[in-house]
Amino acid sequence: MKGAVITLVFGFLAFLLVGWNGICAQEKLVIRIMDYFVPTDTLAPHFEEVFRKFEVDFPNVRVQHEGLESADFRTKLAVEMAAGNPPDISYVVVGLSWEYGEQGLLMNLAPVFEQEREWRDTIVPTAIKAFSTPDGKIYAVPFVAQIGGLYYNKNVYERAGIAGPPTTWDELLEQVEKIKKVGAYAFVTGGKEWRYAWFITQLLVRTAGVDRVYQLARGSEVTGWNKPENGFIDALYLFKELIDAGAFPEGLNGIPRDIARMMFVQNQVAMYYEGSWKVNVWKNLGGEDFLNNSVGWSLFPAVPKAKGDQDGMVGGPVHGWGISAKLDETKKPLVIELVKRITSPVMAARFLENAQPVVVKVDESVMARLHPILLRQFEEYNKAQKVALPTDVICVPPVDNAIKKIAVPGIVDGSLTPEEAAEEVNREAEKYFSAKQ
Repeated sequence: MKGAVITLVFGFLAFLLVGWNGICAQEKLVIRIMDYFVPTDTLAPHFEEVFRKFEVDFPNVRVQHEGLESADFRTKLAVEMAAGNPPDISYVVVGLSWEYGEQGLLMNLAPVFEQEREWRDTIVPTAIKAFSTPDGKIYAVPFVAQIGGLYYNKNVYERAGIAGPPTTWDELLEQVEKIKKVGAYAFVTGGKEWRYAWFITQLLVRTAGVDRVYQLARGSEVTGWNKPENGFIDALYLFKELIDAGAFPEGLNGIPRDIARMMFVQNQVAMYYEGSWKVNVWKNLGGEDFLNNSVGWSLFPAVPKAKGDQDGMVGGPVHGWGISAKLDETKKPLVIELVKRITSPVMAARFLENAQPVVVKVDESVMARLHPILLRQFEEYNKAQKVALPTDVICVPPVDNAIKKIAVPGIVDGSLTPEEAAEEVNREAEKYFSAKQ
């Protein structure tokens, strides 16, 4: 009898323990955040610090963070959005925020900003405007900006006897020949991951102009990619001119991003066109000495024969944090609070320290510590009269994919003429926009 009582008592205690743990587990609210800050990213520890502190402040919450490589992230996000199951928080480019917002998948944050004026006032007003739809909806909290430009390797330039970056297209073509003669390549990019959008957008700015870029992406010319007067065909011809001149390595479509970056760091490549994030990439891969002494930065050269903006830039507020429109009223304020924390001036300072421009206001002392290249980028961006966001940021996904996964690779491998490539893009645009009518 005594043994039975002991067994009963232990059984009851076990039941209480398991039952209590089960209740606690059920009471834990999981906030799921998806982005492309992988565990090895230099910013990942700062996110983890915010998440763990949040869990301490809200013991009933567990933050589930999934950081994926950029291409994998976009693919998985598209699948989850298509299934109507968005992450609670997702890191999206402005164009995707509009897309998913219109589909009822991301929350309109304009009313939240009206209530949270102190939070809104920490964000640069022009960024909020850039993220706003024509009818005033805001589907993501703007956070990271990028400024496109031409990084150049001073070591390769010296070998080739080149004094500095090109200022005109003809000068660029002359440099391509000089660089080839010393056994290097003028340009490279991660063709395997279709990293063509920024380069092509810059060419499109030269051939079409910033205003026309926006008309093609979201305005009156969304199905005009194949019209010669809209400049896209001309932009592809400029790119083809570089391909034909041997500016890029053979097999460009198969070169992984990481290999392309190492080619630049190892002095095999003279120029690399992308955004501000590259400053930190060159530092991580080549070391501070390489960044400080071997890397230069300039605006992309003018193309005098083209009809677009010869002083136009690519850049601006690119990424922000979207909040699921599917949240219940219990979870919503917690998710908003977490987004406030990951867009705080403290986190903004961490991004700036890692050479990531932000649109959140920070102390002047933080700006003073920035790398000279990043400061130069800010300077050029602030005085620029014409700036376009890249096509992979502002175009609808089918058009974005058609540009970087079909049209440009087709120019690279010679399977498409510029006219045929433009038709491929326009076909996707017509299909998409006709379905929306």
